[in-house]
Amino acid sequence: MNGLDTENRRTLELEVERKFKISLGPFELSDVDDFMVWATDDRVSQFCGWNTFTSKEAALDYINYLIQTPWTRAIWVGRRPIFKDWPHLERVEGLVDVENKASQRVLEKAGFQKEGQKILLQGKGEN
Repeated sequence: MNGLDTENRRTLELEVERKFKISLGPFELSDVDDFMVWATDDRVSQFCGWNTFTSKEAALDYINYLIQTPWTRAIWVGRRPIFKDWPHLERVEGLVDVENKASQRVLEKAGFQKEGQKILLQGKGEN
């Protein structure tokens, strides 16, 4: 993700243990190189809903799939009052692997609460 501010992509600073910029917005096919940086890393994919990507073509197919599905729309996280744009919104869910403590902490700092629902991820059950 390029971090440029456009109508559909915004940049914010999120402070966890250090400051960094995170760009949230809909995927574009041009994001494939940035996506490959972390989608090819086993340490990342173990906590995601996919197996580690091994080819750019497979990543492009996945991004193309994401572009076509409305539920992949990204939202702001952090302290910024983003939900005013969606007054009808009743619930936001953040899914994270039970062993991914760093991501759990990020969600907690953003105001999420643990519920402990069981899901199926890469063929195995997780809380």
